[in-house]
Amino acid sequence: MNRIDDSSGHYGRELSRAIEGYAETIVEQDCEHAAKQPHIEYLFKEFIVADYDFASEDYDEALRTICTTRADLEYWLELLDAHVSGVDLEPEALETSVGSSTETTQDEVQENISSSESTADSNAQSEDETDATVENERTDDVLYTSDFATGPLSTDDFTGGTLDVEHLAVGPLEIGYFVGDAFDELRVDAPTTVERHTAEIKSLESNASESDLASKFQKRRVLSTYVYVLEELGEEDVLDTLYEEIYLEDKRFCKAYAERLIEQDDEERALEIVEHGIDTFRSTTDLRWLAVDLYRDREADRYKTLLKQLFLDHSE
Repeated sequence: MNRIDDSSGHYGRELSRAIEGYAETIVEQDCEHAAKQPHIEYLFKEFIVADYDFASEDYDEALRTICTTRADLEYWLELLDAHVSGVDLEPEALETSVGSSTETTQDEVQENISSSESTADSNAQSEDETDATVENERTDDVLYTSDFATGPLSTDDFTGGTLDVEHLAVGPLEIGYFVGDAFDELRVDAPTTVERHTAEIKSLESNASESDLASKFQKRRVLSTYVYVLEELGEEDVLDTLYEEIYLEDKRFCKAYAERLIEQDDEERALEIVEHGIDTFRSTTDLRWLAVDLYRDREADRYKTLLKQLFLDHSE
């Protein structure tokens, strides 16, 4: 694919048909699990190393086609386990993670209270003491990330996540491209305090290094496949633990986990997950709609605030 011009998409479609035909041929042979294993290994390897999103999706779909028995799915899960690190799927991990998250939320509430008390004390400072803090106040020549409705723009905002690139062809996005000379700098304020997990997809090469780790797009694909296999196996407890580990890897996982918790009648935890996602990701419209439903009968002020934000985001 690197050596041809496929601007028409012809060869990409031919490749997709070839992969689909490969999988259908295996299914037609009605093979036992042992006979399928080499094919599962082959398709999984190609799924991991594929340079193109469409090819990776085709290999993933082929795996879903040939893995028709529990033994097939369990073997596929073994291959996934060998290439995903930084995720603890033991049942105890879920209790520990949820417990620490709850403590963090309580700590944040206490910090807000302390901050309010500190603010009240600072108002009583002398004029000289107040002058010393002026440099931390907002000025007209500084643009803050919180000035954006949904956060600063990212490459994904421009490409919709369809291009596997770290930046656009023109290079890293500069503040001057969007605001001209009106501001001297962009300052990041109020960063999220939510702990991010660090799931990683290991390279198939034996000499894998940090630079060989898969891109965030490949990571999302692999973790989505992980979720699919656990769902097919009916491993509900393990799936909950996985979601707890990866929900801040991508807002899609965050939304799916929150919806799963709502179905389990655990709306309090779902609300925590949604708020973490709102604090962490950009373009969080879907998450805020979930939060609106959850806050409707719980907290009127927060409910109204979210509705106003959603209205402003969608108004012309």
